[in-house]
Order: sequence, then C-alpha cells, then structure tokens
Amino acid sequence: MKKFNSILSASVLAVLSAGAHAAYDPSSTAFDLIVRVSGASAVDNALFDRVDLDLCQANANKSYVLQSGNSTASLGNYWGIACDATAASGVTGKVLFLKRSAGGSGVGVAPVNNSTPIQFVDRASCTDADANGVYTCPTLTVGDVPNGGVSDVAPVAFEAAINGGNGANLTGNLTAKEFAAQVFGIVVNTSFRNALQAAQFGSAHACVGSETEACMPSLSKQEINSIFSAGTTLTSWGSFRVNRDGLAGTNGESLTASPSTAAYRTAPFDTKLHICRRVVGSGTQAQFNANFLDNPSKGGSALTPYSQGDTNFLTGPIVWNGSGSGDVETCLEAYDSGTTKTITSATGSTQINPASGETGPTKAWAIGIQGTEKNNTLAKAYRFIKIDGVAPTLQNVWNGKYFDFAESSFQVRTGDTSGEATFVKNAFNLTAASIAKLNLGTDLAYTPGGTGAGEHQWGVGGYLLPSTITGASPDGAKFVLTNPVTNYTRFNNYAASPVANPTFKSRTPFTSGDSSLNTNGSLNAAGTGLTVIPGVSSW
Repeated sequence: MKKFNSILSASVLAVLSAGAHAAYDPSSTAFDLIVRVSGASAVDNALFDRVDLDLCQANANKSYVLQSGNSTASLGNYWGIACDATAASGVTGKVLFLKRSAGGSGVGVAPVNNSTPIQFVDRASCTDADANGVYTCPTLTVGDVPNGGVSDVAPVAFEAAINGGNGANLTGNLTAKEFAAQVFGIVVNTSFRNALQAAQFGSAHACVGSETEACMPSLSKQEINSIFSAGTTLTSWGSFRVNRDGLAGTNGESLTASPSTAAYRTAPFDTKLHICRRVVGSGTQAQFNANFLDNPSKGGSALTPYSQGDTNFLTGPIVWNGSGSGDVETCLEAYDSGTTKTITSATGSTQINPASGETGPTKAWAIGIQGTEKNNTLAKAYRFIKIDGVAPTLQNVWNGKYFDFAESSFQVRTGDTSGEATFVKNAFNLTAASIAKLNLGTDLAYTPGGTGAGEHQWGVGGYLLPSTITGASPDGAKFVLTNPVTNYTRFNNYAASPVANPTFKSRTPFTSGDSSLNTNGSLNAAGTGLTVIPGVSSW
C-alpha cells in the first residue's frame, strides 16, 4: 500500500516497530469517539495526512484500518486511523476515524443532510495488525450515519441530474465550508502518453518517455471535450490525424496507423476509445462536467459525457465509471499492460479487460480524470498531460493560466456540537502551512518524486488554499510554494468561472510580468514556465 507505506516510513514506522503490540485494536478498543466521514476520494491523501500527522498523537497506540480485498494499491474506498487525539483535534481520548470513499462526493452530501445510515467498515471484522500496525477489516455494515461529509465541489452540485440529483434539496440541514482548492488534470496511460509524445515531438526525440514539464504532451480543451462527450460520436483513437515527425506528405496520418506511434501499439492492441471516468455522484466527475462540458450551467445546450451505458464493445467507445480514484488508476493500468483487472464501477464489482462481451485482454490507449496529488512517484502506469499547452501545476493556477481546479467542501449537520462534529471540523481546518506540508512533505522543499503528494517530475500539483478562507493571504509578486494561496476563486460556486478575489485585488498575478517566461511564452534559463506544444490536429 503506497500511501500507508510512505506515511508510516516518514512519521510513525519507528514508533510502531518499537511497540506494534500496543496499537489500538479497532475491533475491541473502547473508543471515546468513533468519527465517520463519507464522500470524495480525491481528497483522501490530504485528509489522511491531516488526521495522521496533526490530529493523532504519534505513539505506539496508533493503528490503521484498511478494507480487505483492496486492489487499488492506495488507500482504497474504506480506510481509517485509530489513535490518541491531539489538542489540534479539539477533543480528548481514544478516537477511531473511519472514512468511506465509495460512491464519491455525493455520498458526502445526501446521507449527511438526511441523516441516512450507510455502509462503513464493520470494525468487529478487523483482524490482527501487520508489522506496520495496519488492520484489515473485510466486512462492510449498513447502519451508521456519517458525522460529516466531504465533496470535491459545493454540495449544491449534487442536486443536478448530471451529478445524480433529482432536484431535491440536499443542503437544507448542512453547514458547508470550502477548505482547499484541488488541482485536477487529464491523465492517460503510459503507452498513450508515449505515443502522444512521439506524435507531437517526433518518434526519435529525447522527449519520448521523459517526465519533465517541457516534454509533457498536450491536448486542447476542445479535443478533450470531443473525446469525453457523447454528442461527438467519437469511438476510435484513429480519428486523430497527425503530421508524422514533421515530414512533408504525411499530413492527416491516423494516430493509430502512423509509424511514429507503432512502438506504443504492441499486439494485441485495440484502437477503440477507452475512457476511465468516475461514477455519477463523484465530485471529480462533477468538476469535470462543469469545467469542461459546461454541464449543468448551460442547461439543455451543455455537453453530456460518455458514460458506462454508452459502451459498445464492437465499435467503441469503451467507458468505465469508477467508484473511486483508485478505480480510475486500475482501469488505466489494465489497458496499459493488457491484463484483466477488477474495479468497483457503476454496477458494482466489475471485471474489465475483458468484461462480459469484451474481447481481451488487450492493450489499448486510455484516458481519465484525476487529482494532481496522485502518482507523483510514477508507481502507476499513467501520466498527466497538459491542457492547451499548460501543465497542471499550482503555479499555473495561481497565475491564472490553468483552469481545471475545484474548491473542495466539507459539511456537517447544522447545529451539531458533538465531539464527532468537532473532530470533523478540525480535520478540514487547513492553513497555508498545512497544505504546503501536504504538497511538499515535512521538509517543505520541492523534491521531484518526493514524499509530498504533489511533488511531480513536471512541477508541484496538489492543493491550494482559497484566498476566501480566513487568514489566507496570497502573494502577488511571485508564487511561493510554502504559501500556496490562490487569489483566483469560484467563491464556492462550482459552476462559476474563476475570478480574482477583490479583497486582494492588488495581489492579482499578471502573467506578462512572470519573469520565468520569455515574451513568446517559452521557458528561459531561470524559470519554470511552459513551452506551448502544438496539440494533435483535429479529426
């Protein structure tokens, strides 16, 4: 488990090694509080770090909960931490914190608002801890009402039909507050990333296989819309046309037939469009619907995304709606390696590549949606790409160049003053300093592939603090990684275009004044700006 191992090695492994036998057993410990939170999986890394490092004491009593059978090689859809609370938590005593991510952000809204019991791990099923203090708890049980919820976007988003709503009021009993601005991006499996690099730079170029920002391939927003939108009836990657290696006479060559991409189409290869998206009700999907497809803000004229029900195994596309972000990872990897995998999809536990009716297993190029706090160590076979030539870095959100971010929200029931609600509120009481620690690790220094969730080879992704939060103060002259505050905000309106916060109007970045860029937008020797790479030509 990458996330558990990285945190344990960094913060508590020494403690557990000295006294793992003393760790709290989730099945038998008499906890003073059991705190249950449901909702978005995209913020799990941040939430895990916040609870583990700030709200829990680092002593031998601490233990971890993971559902058995998790195949995501990350936190999975059900996880938890048992510990002694710190002063920062606002409570005292023994606490068991349980998180449910299955179903995405929508499960962090309606069940909290309506006090509806939902599934969490059954702590009675937890078995003995391993050497790292991790208990496996394979059984789920219905009957527990979440004390709080978390969503990638404002709760009102889930009243819209495109996000699983039916028009009913889902916020009447909620007190909601934005707590972070999460940067999202478009991801492709590694073979597709390499093929795009070969098509855009040339098959013999040093950029092919490189992880640097300058070598990231790019798709335009219009191309991404066309790939994900059901209205275009695009079904195959062969619809993309490219100029092979810049050679005359090759204009209009199919991406799936070009010699420049042949090395990344190893048999058995399927040219059909493969999309690894999220389920209806996911906040990651909701922010994509809003930021790319203008859905639901444009009503009947908005684009509708391909969904699992649109899958046609004969002609394409092949679409999987993953319940959690880990399911997107599994989907991308299945088609990169040509192996059979199981995900939790819109229809439950689902075998893919092949599924029932699908030929396979095959290799295929696949595309998906993911938060940029994922895969900074490159352990998974997928990579982020640029959008319109812009990398998904914190700096590019700060300076107004990159649009795909969302203001995450947490919510509790209005008037709830219980210890559980207090713990939830403090779990999401993030500051610029705490967010910097999430992005960069405890050393607060950028190290590509380091312990911070946002430390990528191409720059720093992850989270920003919205300038609308009390105490947040953005820098206007330059972006400072240890003060990751953005002045651009949607004012907690997930469907709105980001604008500068007038409270800090004198600190709004002016792109032309970015000293790291030459006047043509190319990178100079001193900076970390972008190089605009022509995208794959339209079909």
